[in-house]
Amino acid sequence: MQEKEIRQKRLQDLMMLYGVTVGRRFTKKEKENFVIALSQQVSELGYTWRIQKQQGQPGAGNLIAGDPGTADMVYVTSYDTPAAALRPGITYYPFHRDKNLQAEKRQLMMRIGLCAVYCAALFLWGRIVLDYAGGLRTLGIVGLLGTAYAAWRLLHRQGSRFNFTRNSASIAWMLQAASLQTGKKRPALVFLDQSGFGGWETFRREYPQTEGQIVFLDCIADGEKLVAAHREPVGEKAKKLLDKLKDSPLKEQLIDKTYDEQRMKQNALAYDPNMVCLSAGRIEKGEFVVKHTASEKDIRVDLERLLVLAETLS
Repeated sequence: MQEKEIRQKRLQDLMMLYGVTVGRRFTKKEKENFVIALSQQVSELGYTWRIQKQQGQPGAGNLIAGDPGTADMVYVTSYDTPAAALRPGITYYPFHRDKNLQAEKRQLMMRIGLCAVYCAALFLWGRIVLDYAGGLRTLGIVGLLGTAYAAWRLLHRQGSRFNFTRNSASIAWMLQAASLQTGKKRPALVFLDQSGFGGWETFRREYPQTEGQIVFLDCIADGEKLVAAHREPVGEKAKKLLDKLKDSPLKEQLIDKTYDEQRMKQNALAYDPNMVCLSAGRIEKGEFVVKHTASEKDIRVDLERLLVLAETLS
């Protein structure tokens, strides 16, 4: 088997593990199962790892492999997954936090509206069932229970089972990239809990500054374009990384995006002055978006691009 085929098979196996086997990381138990699987993988790569967690913080905490304080390169992604969305899924904005909050609010209002419809149906159906007798009443009661269960499911959110984009592909990619690098060039790996931003706060309390280049991977599974977002002016290490991408086979789909001091407050760039954030998606109405997240449509992954990206940054 050729080297390329070996690497592709490894990446496929990683996607099966983190996209399917431990692909849902919504509840504390699911996150703990993920941490067990991930800790075994990073140990096999020769890393020492630990859990970083603030006292009283919910969830399983950040998992840190290697030393972000001394590594030349630090790869970061969020590992917890969103709640299952009502169709057609959530349009995610990697660089616009307010729009993501609006999308979550719309999902909440849809759930409340549907729950109100179910409750009205329960009330009306319940009154009708009282007039039935025998088998019809039994069927009516079964229908009532089914409607009540549907209403309960709406109010008690379940984690999405489909999370290739957010962020199973990023996790698999980080492990793939780490396997290509050894010695002093080996990157530190940081897997954030609490939807990234809460995880960032925890990470930065311990590491207010890092010497190495931070690359934040947010939604890299699939999409027409690959955005490399950063501040201006760009640091020397970030410039070298961007030059690698511009000279790679990915250059035709690459968007080099600069954010000023005010706009970067809407995304992860606020947490590091020299960070480069990589995301894959498409341009829609002037915004860079990732479609159909947290839904059954989030099952696409561009393995070839992930392989090229890992080799480019190695």
